[in-house]
Amino acid sequence: MSEKQDLAKILNISPIEFPSKTEELPILNAEYADDLELAKDNIKTIITKGTDSLDEIMEVAKRSEHPRAYEVLSNLIRTLVDANKELAAISIKEKGTSVSNDNRKINNNVFLGSTADLLKLMKPHKVEEIIIDHEEEE
Repeated sequence: MSEKQDLAKILNISPIEFPSKTEELPILNAEYADDLELAKDNIKTIITKGTDSLDEIMEVAKRSEHPRAYEVLSNLIRTLVDANKELAAISIKEKGTSVSNDNRKINNNVFLGSTADLLKLMKPHKVEEIIIDHEEEE
């Protein structure tokens, strides 16, 4: 017997079965794949031309020192950043994956006790001299 059935028998109730939630990745047809490839190529072209224009507009802004030139420069930079984000989103969508930060390591130090206990520990020593031993979990 499963754990659910044991609990149901003890509590004299019938277990509730929930349908499994599985997401199926859409199958890319040829036209959709072609559209994604075309979009990627167009965005890459825009990024390349925008980067070339960025160098030229930066030179104009330096020479003229006009506020409007710097405004145009900042708008172009923002547009290029957005284009790069869109290209990354298309690549992720095309591969059917998502970017995650699962390789992060988080260490939390927690003192379990009252404030009086903490003050007793700190009182005879300077704060810099207190070392609390801990074991790292792997």
